[in-house]
Amino acid sequence: MKTEIITEIKQSLLNYLDNPQMKVLDNVLNRCLEGIEFIPKQNTKISEYSNEELIRRFISAREVEGCSYRTTKYYKSTLLMLNSTMNKSITHMTTDDLRTYLSDYQKINNCSKASVDNISVI
Repeated sequence: MKTEIITEIKQSLLNYLDNPQMKVLDNVLNRCLEGIEFIPKQNTKISEYSNEELIRRFISAREVEGCSYRTTKYYKSTLLMLNSTMNKSITHMTTDDLRTYLSDYQKINNCSKASVDNISVI
């Protein structure tokens, strides 16, 4: 739970802090919250939007930018597949989560590095 709270704080400040400042914030939060246990209230939502809503918004933004139907269809299917295999909010997925997903995807589907690169571009 502590990790989710730290991630939520960092996500909220993404527009205001650069990478070095974000690293300092991460270190301070981890140090200050060390040894503290958080107990969530029942039915507490951390993220404002569901994964499905975030995917819908992302696809809408790509359509407004002029992406083709075929491209947005590919993006949507890729993101829905990611969502179905990950058990966390998209806003709380880390780079390591995505790397693990892509590695597993490549092994399961026996696909080339180029195919995995296409997914990682999204």
